[in-house]
Amino acid sequence: ELNHKSIMYIDGEPRDTSLMSDFSGNSEVMQVNSFKWEGRERLVNQDDCSWIQSPYGILTEASVPVDSLTSKGSLNSVQLTFSCIPTPAQRFKPTTPSKIALLRKSDAHDFFESSTKLTASDVFLANYNSKTSIYSFSNIAPLVDIMDSDRDEWLKKNGLKQDESGYAAYAAAFPEWNKVIVIPIAERKDNSGNTTGYYLDMTLHRAKLSGGLKGEKATLKVIRSSFVQ
Repeated sequence: ELNHKSIMYIDGEPRDTSLMSDFSGNSEVMQVNSFKWEGRERLVNQDDCSWIQSPYGILTEASVPVDSLTSKGSLNSVQLTFSCIPTPAQRFKPTTPSKIALLRKSDAHDFFESSTKLTASDVFLANYNSKTSIYSFSNIAPLVDIMDSDRDEWLKKNGLKQDESGYAAYAAAFPEWNKVIVIPIAERKDNSGNTTGYYLDMTLHRAKLSGGLKGEKATLKVIRSSFVQ
């Protein structure tokens, strides 16, 4: 027996059709699911928000303000929060991702191509809080420090100073040096139920997040320490 259901979103409203028929088969017959996102360009071009759409259709990209974060003392903690914006109710509405990861854009290719296992040193996790409709990364200070350290090492290697001119040269050489992406992920567990890594969540998900050129910005809460003489 073959069951087929097609769901198409037109201007945000679902239209579905169903088909059922019989055919001969054996144990080698497999269930195969397929789908097609419509209206991707319309979502990408919105300037008052950002989106996550999965399987890998739309990801949120953000720029980390490294200079402003590191210019006034040592960082103790940097909490990053994205608000999840409500969307209209739909019959077949994709679910909101339960867990998302923040990682450097430069690391994304290897992760997608080879399902590289992510560790706590290069990925930051946030669970969806359905009561407050937010994703909150508790502390991305290590990520900020790594970005700043990578730049300083490059400047030193190339005989450049840590000033406006040197920073401009680094940005020209690595235009995405402070870029991060936000992706939906799932946990990989062993037979004992212990988390051994993370991988791209291919479940049907969609989330509308704060962001965009004209929208509400993601929020940063910073704790610094400095010495006073």
